Amino acid sequence: MDNEFQVVDLSTARLAATAGTYTVVLNGYKMSGSTEPVKGDLRLKYDVEIRVMPDVDTNEPNDVQAMAKAVPMTLGQTQNITGRISYVPDSEWFKVQLPANSSPTTLRYKVLPGMGNGRFPPLTTVPNRQWQILQDVTNGTTAQDKQTNCKNDVNTCPKGVDAEVTKITLVTQLCSQPVPQCLWSQRLEQTEFKDLKNFVGAIVVPAHSSTVDYLVGFEDEGLGRFKFADDKDFAIQLSWEADADEAARVGGATQVSLGGSTTTSAGSISFGHGRAIDIDLNNGDGIRGPEDYDAIVSDTDLYQFNFGGASGDQTWNLEWEVDNADGGRPPAALAIDVTFCTSAGDGGTCAGPRKTIAYNSGARGTWYSQSTFVEQFSVAKPQGLNRFTLLPISCACFNAQTVAAGKFFVNVQAIDRISNDPLSYRLKQSVGSYPGNFTSPDGGGTASCPAVPLDAGTICGFSEF
Repeated sequence: MDNEFQVVDLSTARLAATAGTYTVVLNGYKMSGSTEPVKGDLRLKYDVEIRVMPDVDTNEPNDVQAMAKAVPMTLGQTQNITGRISYVPDSEWFKVQLPANSSPTTLRYKVLPGMGNGRFPPLTTVPNRQWQILQDVTNGTTAQDKQTNCKNDVNTCPKGVDAEVTKITLVTQLCSQPVPQCLWSQRLEQTEFKDLKNFVGAIVVPAHSSTVDYLVGFEDEGLGRFKFADDKDFAIQLSWEADADEAARVGGATQVSLGGSTTTSAGSISFGHGRAIDIDLNNGDGIRGPEDYDAIVSDTDLYQFNFGGASGDQTWNLEWEVDNADGGRPPAALAIDVTFCTSAGDGGTCAGPRKTIAYNSGARGTWYSQSTFVEQFSVAKPQGLNRFTLLPISCACFNAQTVAAGKFFVNVQAIDRISNDPLSYRLKQSVGSYPGNFTSPDGGGTASCPAVPLDAGTICGFSEF
């Protein structure tokens, strides 16, 4: 017990690995470090109930990774696994085996803990279950080679620590083991967020020439003395899916030429939780908790947009659409990371600045006048989708130097996920002569974007959101 003033209600469930005689010892409460005699009171009466029952989990023994139960899968298949956390500690480990495949694919998961009835009441009302996807690192000749590649080679083991600094220690520890392991995904049960549905997710499976194994584990982590077991069936749903959009982007950036007519670039963001911009993970918003982890923050679609024969400052007309999923809402919002090229013929490596554009409601200062607060986006919701249009009053444009470089790069990714469904989008753009005109918000008729140098001769820009 934590202290001598609690109501006596202690319970546990243990595995009797072999037949034999087991001894249960009960003592009066003794404070840690105390040398005083154990106190007692003849008025205290207690009951002890002991039950012996068979372990009905057909997956056992699979309490350690070395005894993980094999789960072979084929592309396009969904596997449903059931099991029970019936004693302390009862870890459930499975080895998902994926045969050779020449294209990137996606492994999706959904965990449903505690279904049906157990044979005894849960040991505590504060469960703290954990889900992990791990992979043994094989890239390297020696153990040290493998450890180094696990830590430093993002192709061997991606690191989502740019937004997950609290997980750096865990990821490093796993890479430092005698058999180093890459952590692909982790979810922790957090009962304080009753509406949080974070036991879902997806990871990318790179192309592989032979069978690859992923270790998936589900177990109770325990909160102090609160060790959890409920003897209820849990279910794990695994699906291995083709990812045509990801496979089409293996060769590098998708090149698109822009001009005066609208050009549409379509894609799908299929995995990753996405950055949190307008949601607060510490309040249980979205589909992941503050202690969750993903090796890849978001699937990103890389584009190289070419200006063609344009010259001088160019107006940027921008609009994007995202499709709704179940529930009539998009599974996530869209973010557009723009990297400028500052010189022509740089071989595709742009050393220029980077800005992020995402929808932001409400009036904001424009890039050309921070004292001018206006709505810079319009939002429409036709059947089945949401459309976001950057308004002419934003005066979004590329300066002559950027245009002379001939191109700019865009990474499209998800933010503020509320569903694990793939995010289907269409990015629509055109460029034209600058400056453009817009309708003045004060009713003053038509106004023009600034046509005089504002920043050491560099006129054009756009607001970052």
